[in-house]
Amino acid sequence: MDAEKAAIRKFMRGQRRLVTSEERLAHSRRICALLADAAKDASTVAVYLATKDEIPLDPLISYLRSRGARICAPFWDASKSDYGISIYCDEARLEPAAFGILEPRPISEIDPREVDAWIVPGLAFTISGARLGYGGGFYDRLLSRARPNALKLSPAYPFQIVETLPKMAHDINVDRVVT
Repeated sequence: MDAEKAAIRKFMRGQRRLVTSEERLAHSRRICALLADAAKDASTVAVYLATKDEIPLDPLISYLRSRGARICAPFWDASKSDYGISIYCDEARLEPAAFGILEPRPISEIDPREVDAWIVPGLAFTISGARLGYGGGFYDRLLSRARPNALKLSPAYPFQIVETLPKMAHDINVDRVVT
């Protein structure tokens, strides 16, 4: 199963690298509008801070701020060798951290059960919400600490939707994949 997941990850990373900056921004605007509508009742939203090949969430973050939602983002907790969730104030307070991912600093950690909606990254998804992440299980562990009724949404390019994915017992599905 690990070899199958690795092959899918490699293929999807290659596909994402083919997306131009213009296409990425166009997808971002459309997808963020749909995410905003899906999370319209959430008062606390956890977002990922996009790497260069991921769909940027800037339009969604701007919208959430305009309506007064509390925005959170993952941070690497070296003492636990795992991710936690921190209040995300503004871009000026972001710092590169583990795996080259930007994180909110200073850290104002919150309990993952306080999050109403999670925007979850991934490399591949099924229509039913199965998700293939980057291979560390970090988001699965983070989501395992979330409230069971918290909304889990994943933005994706259409090519990231596949018919089936290998799934392990600890893999957590998302409620909706937004393309």
